[in-house]
Amino acid sequence: MTNKIQLKTPEDVRRYVCKVLRTIQESGDEKVIENAGKISQLLGQWIKAYEVQELADIKKRLKTLEDKNALR
Repeated sequence: MTNKIQLKTPEDVRRYVCKVLRTIQESGDEKVIENAGKISQLLGQWIKAYEVQELADIKKRLKTLEDKNALR
C-alpha cells in the first residue's frame, strides 16, 4: 500500500522534507538516498507553483483595491 502525501501548504512541504531527511538519516537506505534528489526537485517545483499561484492572487486583490480606490 502506498502512503498518500497531501501537500496543501508550504508548511506541509517543510514537514515532508523533514520526514524524508529523518528517514534518510535513520535508515541509510540507498534507494531512499537515490530518490532524495528527485523528491527535492519535485518539492522545489511545488513551492514555485505555489508562489506563482499566490502572487497571481495577490495581484488580483491589489487590482481590486486599486480599482475601488480609483472610484473615490
